[in-house]
Amino acid sequence: MNKILSSQRKRVLVLLTIFILLLQCSFPFIHIVQAAYPDTEAEFEEYLRNIDVQVYNTQGYKANFSTYKVYNQIVYGNQHGRWKNGSLCPKGGSEYEYLGYNYAGESVTNYCFPNDARGDDAPEDWNFIEVDPKFVSWNKLDDAQYNQIYYTPLQGHGATTLTVNSMGGRAFAEVQTAPTWRSWGSVYTRHRDSRGKIWYATFNVPPIANGVLLEGTIATDKETYVIPSNATSTTVHYTVRAKAAGTGKYFNFNQVKSLKAAFDPKGNSNLGISDYNSTSKQQYTLKSGSFNLTRDEYGVGTHTIRLEGYTSIESVWGDKDVQEPSKTITLIVEPEADRYTETTFEVTPELTKFENTDVVVNAKVTGKLYGLTDTTKIKRWIFSAREKEVTTPQTELKDEKTLTSSHTFQFTIPKEKIINGFVDAVTVKEFVQTYVGRAKVELIDFILTMRN
Repeated sequence: MNKILSSQRKRVLVLLTIFILLLQCSFPFIHIVQAAYPDTEAEFEEYLRNIDVQVYNTQGYKANFSTYKVYNQIVYGNQHGRWKNGSLCPKGGSEYEYLGYNYAGESVTNYCFPNDARGDDAPEDWNFIEVDPKFVSWNKLDDAQYNQIYYTPLQGHGATTLTVNSMGGRAFAEVQTAPTWRSWGSVYTRHRDSRGKIWYATFNVPPIANGVLLEGTIATDKETYVIPSNATSTTVHYTVRAKAAGTGKYFNFNQVKSLKAAFDPKGNSNLGISDYNSTSKQQYTLKSGSFNLTRDEYGVGTHTIRLEGYTSIESVWGDKDVQEPSKTITLIVEPEADRYTETTFEVTPELTKFENTDVVVNAKVTGKLYGLTDTTKIKRWIFSAREKEVTTPQTELKDEKTLTSSHTFQFTIPKEKIINGFVDAVTVKEFVQTYVGRAKVELIDFILTMRN
């Protein structure tokens, strides 16, 4: 209401209506498990290519996956040679003298074979003789493999402190297979007894990495999440961590070819390359992010939700490991609150002195929405204002995703209307103009509630 006064003030009254709509969404969860690597013949061949080892040797023999699974060494062709009971390895049983062939086609001795070389002397007291005087078998080793073979105590034949270094150096040990994080290595040796007879013995070299290769963890910013009465969702912030966890004297992080961490609320089967955070030559990598838990998916009540991450590691030699860490969080969904708006309608000037001319009036309609916090559900605001006696209002549409919005309309009161509409007051004549304003907020789907 707008009053035209000669010398005193009065006020205006307003009417407002608000309409509300609601949208909903959801996130499913899926779980997968990956087997050890390499677990199949195809994976074994892939592993060989990754570490730059040929699948076939110079004689045409294929790398033997069955032998690798039992002895953890890469050899070609089949086991052969003499057959004896009394394996020197914990598995027991009988053994062939040779596990197979190396790439050059030479027989690779079996470190589990109960050969005739032990006698009564400990290996530390044996008289070793040269078997690789030009160090040919050592040429393709990197620093870690070299040091692991050269300085680490060898296993087999009752040896406790024997190393390649202590037996005389590289010339006295021919490298048959090189160790990796998980795979054992082996060396071939010869020694001469007190009667001048020459014997051979194969010793095992432990893997470079001790213990587990990978630790995967998942953490969230809270243990319990709440969707309050005035909200449709809550946000979970997570961090998946992959840690290169191997230990060993010659283990180092430069041997990490890739270290990956990933998380997808839709399940690990939906992971793509872009979902991974990957690094190399580091101890840690992190994948952090967030996702929403929605009222529509879970409904009112208390829910227990299992979250799963994905971590993997691969060495420069092709050793791989996968861990899928998980944790449980609690979600509490409160009953929905009543949605409504508080609205104000302001006209300026509220009063003015008549100067025998038209009067311009600004009418500001403001709406504030309650009971909803997710502004993405808002489609637009619709404002209207009119003189009370007029049926067709001025309207304005605003595509604003805000909880509060407003618009100002402009009206003109002709001077003739004012002169003809004056009524006598106590000491002055006054003209009163009443305005009606309305604000409507429209959500994505449908009108849910209305309050004036």
